[in-house]
Amino acid sequence: MGTKRRSAVRGVSELVVILALIAVVVPLILVLQSWLSSRASTLESVTVVQPLTGYLVGRTYSGGTEVLTFGVRNQARDTFTIANNGIRAVLSNGSVVSATVVSPTPPISIPPGSEVVITARVGTVSASVRTIAIVISATDSTNRRVELTISLS
Repeated sequence: MGTKRRSAVRGVSELVVILALIAVVVPLILVLQSWLSSRASTLESVTVVQPLTGYLVGRTYSGGTEVLTFGVRNQARDTFTIANNGIRAVLSNGSVVSATVVSPTPPISIPPGSEVVITARVGTVSASVRTIAIVISATDSTNRRVELTISLS
């Protein structure tokens, strides 16, 4: 009968492994954080600006027709064009009708950084039905269509 030899298997303590792992990971995290912080300061901030904004100048009502005067400002870097049928009116009864542009004569071109004042006529059904919003459709030189809504209420 042979005697079995017991050899003691000795390894590294779990505590030593955990401490070594922490000693390696913490400096790596600090270096990564420092690098990301330096990169974040070089990123550009992006501000989204609506290409077209609008405002009401005035409105009058006479004999079933409402005359609206409003301004449209181009805040983009491209020229926008409003076509002959590019302006619609939303009435208080829920219907949507085309507005007839009185001035300037369509198509209306709005260069970058400028604005135009538009006068349009809207036929309403009765004196109790009024225009509550104007919806303007415009396109830029790449045929990108933008809709602008001007609330009149």
